[in-house]
Amino acid sequence: MIGINTAGETSANSIGYAIPSLVARRIAEDLIAGRTPGHPYIGVSYQDLASYLASHSSSSVHGFGIVVSCVVSGSPAERAGLKPNDVVEKIDGTDLNNGETLGGVLQLHRPGDTVPFGLVRGSSQTTLNVTLGDRPASPASC
Repeated sequence: MIGINTAGETSANSIGYAIPSLVARRIAEDLIAGRTPGHPYIGVSYQDLASYLASHSSSSVHGFGIVVSCVVSGSPAERAGLKPNDVVEKIDGTDLNNGETLGGVLQLHRPGDTVPFGLVRGSSQTTLNVTLGDRPASPASC
């Protein structure tokens, strides 16, 4: 199975919405175990690298991924050491390239999981381990 249909648009021509089967499995396992399914949260604002490069033509950044714009104070990202201008290229070994998104990769994990983030900071590559939080009802913004 690839996904589970969750909604459709009746006024459009054959448009449907689905959640990936791996996310559905995570949620089902939580429910079966008596846990409330959570929503993984790290607490950053970001933009994809292509958008960042379009507005920062003098940047020395290259490659793929997302550029951290802001880190929420007290967030899992701040506790792990993520900083503005970090370029996150990988999460848990998955490249943020070819349609892979930060949210899409994080949804495969549960709050409380510790996930390695491969990133470029300045001219150095490093890995930070981020322990995911559970998204608050009203997340703080930067």
